[in-house]
Amino acid sequence: MKNIRIREIRSIGDRFPATFEYFFAELKGFFVPFLIYAAPLLLVVLGYSTYVSTSIMETVLEEGSAEDWEEMSKLLAESGFSTMDMIMILILSIVASVLTMSIFGSYMRLREELQDSRPGPGEVFRHALPRMLPMALLLILSGIAFSLGFMVFLIGGLIVGVLFAAAYPAIFMEDLSAIESIQRSFHLCKKNFFNTLGFFFILIITVVFTFFILSFLLQPISALGMSMMEGMPILGVIILGIAGIINQLINGLIYIGQFLHYGHLSEKEDNHSFENEINAL
Repeated sequence: MKNIRIREIRSIGDRFPATFEYFFAELKGFFVPFLIYAAPLLLVVLGYSTYVSTSIMETVLEEGSAEDWEEMSKLLAESGFSTMDMIMILILSIVASVLTMSIFGSYMRLREELQDSRPGPGEVFRHALPRMLPMALLLILSGIAFSLGFMVFLIGGLIVGVLFAAAYPAIFMEDLSAIESIQRSFHLCKKNFFNTLGFFFILIITVVFTFFILSFLLQPISALGMSMMEGMPILGVIILGIAGIINQLINGLIYIGQFLHYGHLSEKEDNHSFENEINAL
């Protein structure tokens, strides 16, 4: 069983194919805990949001377009839902994202440690649970930072994205808090700014292209699910969920890319420190 190491110095040309190699080599390993623990919550979020949005759209078509928040609140009430329903959808979506990223992160950390075997779903979930809180805080802080960065100037958001690139893996690989992981990411990425920018530019463009191709191929399944929402909503949600889960797995490429890039930067730093110690003797 070949294990692709996370902590390894790789050029961008090697890091990019290694991301896809890791994804396909470990697909079964991280898909099973994702399917058991995160996918049911994703189905709940998908079913809830689809049902709410369908009801709202029906009301909007009957009553006319919503031009301001007061009118939208009124339409929400007339459709049988409230602003609290929308807040609940947002909260559940964040929890589902945090759980999914925690499962991916814990799997990669444990797989790196075990080397010759894969962690079981229960082991991955137990490792992920205590790391969900720092992961949630990191998502909130990074979201605020991105928003402020883009408000200042487009390049501001880009700089924030580069500097935060290693924060997610640092939580899992080094057992850091959200604040500590951001500090660690800044330390690693500011010294390798253009290397980080180049790698993630190529990776994100590829993943977005893959996502659009996959969405196009899954369009018939999504259309079937939507058509069944009125008569057989549960079956419709399940069909939509299949398409949604497949799309969610594509995000795994971004997660793996972040971990491999973190591994490259941290290993590079360790080697540099070792060389300095040797030279100091």
